[in-house]
Amino acid sequence: MQKRTPNTQGPSESNDSYRPGHLRSSVAPQTGTSWLGSRANTLRFSSIFQGGSSTLGFHSSSALDSRIADLRHNAGILRSPAQLSGSFLRSSAAPEPSGGSHIVPGRQPMNLPANSLSSRLNSLRSSATVQSSSSSGSSRVNSLAAQIGQSSIYSAGFETQQCVDVVFLCDVTGSMQYIIDAVYNKLEEIVDAVIDKFPGVLFRTAFVGYRDTTDGNGRLVIQDFQDDPAEMKRFIHTVRAWGGGGDGPEDVFGGLAAIPELAWRSKARIMLHIADMPCHGERFHGGRCRKDNHPDGDPNGHTAEDLLRCIFEKRIQYYFLKLTNETDMMIKIFNEIAMQYDRHIETKSLQSPVHDFVPTVVESISTSMRSSGFK
Repeated sequence: MQKRTPNTQGPSESNDSYRPGHLRSSVAPQTGTSWLGSRANTLRFSSIFQGGSSTLGFHSSSALDSRIADLRHNAGILRSPAQLSGSFLRSSAAPEPSGGSHIVPGRQPMNLPANSLSSRLNSLRSSATVQSSSSSGSSRVNSLAAQIGQSSIYSAGFETQQCVDVVFLCDVTGSMQYIIDAVYNKLEEIVDAVIDKFPGVLFRTAFVGYRDTTDGNGRLVIQDFQDDPAEMKRFIHTVRAWGGGGDGPEDVFGGLAAIPELAWRSKARIMLHIADMPCHGERFHGGRCRKDNHPDGDPNGHTAEDLLRCIFEKRIQYYFLKLTNETDMMIKIFNEIAMQYDRHIETKSLQSPVHDFVPTVVESISTSMRSSGFK
């Protein structure tokens, strides 16, 4: 699509293009059983360390990073504080990942007992400086507490019922920088709002950005699920709006094809699709787009039927955040397909993306979580 004043900067070299079976991910699993010995302790920690609405921080982000990394290391719940993902624990029978341990040589986790870990988490909270301008510290401490509260479930290999997986599927072509910025700027606020509604939940996020089929290696930018919103923000900060193929429709199907390949783990699985243009194929826009270089459909052979079937088989709830009327016919057809699987794609209009973004996203996530059994 020909966009207004596109950013000419190409994708960062860190933004690998999508290749099946090779998603961008910073998985750093930990072998060995969890220090938490019972489900009761898991629930107790989820309750105790839910975190409040106060804003916590440190005089420097490096100080907070250091203390979180130290506590995470001594809890034995992650191999590397710089590499966070939903697969942060494995059962004792799991093989050692390739590449070896990222833990500082000669320094083994202390595998702290519950009472000691509780004390250290409380100390981490109380020693923080109250800041009114940022929720970053609060989000990161809350995330750590939730990880600890869920670790015994993950180490046993079960699908946790106190975790939510949310992926942002975004058009990242030339005119969409304001949407990329909204996800970046509001992510921690969204995470905190959901945790306030569902105390103790572990909130994992992923990001899939798509451009158009002619945009080469920058056609897709993908980051798999992360537990720490600060880590996800670091990735989103590298994403720039550009490209679009010189016509109206975009590579929506390429983005949808990447969704089932993510490391879904949770009971509540949510996709938030944000777009201002439909996919290729006159079937999905009735020729009302200014131009479609592929009027017969996706040039890579994807079909809406196959893509949506794979998404629904993964039990992913699809929400569409509408920016223009150009996408109405596409979502209508998508919903006709969804009916075959007893599903519905709920559309929410972002009439004022700056003001509506957080409440619309939080409402969508909360509704889906309640339908999945969260209270």
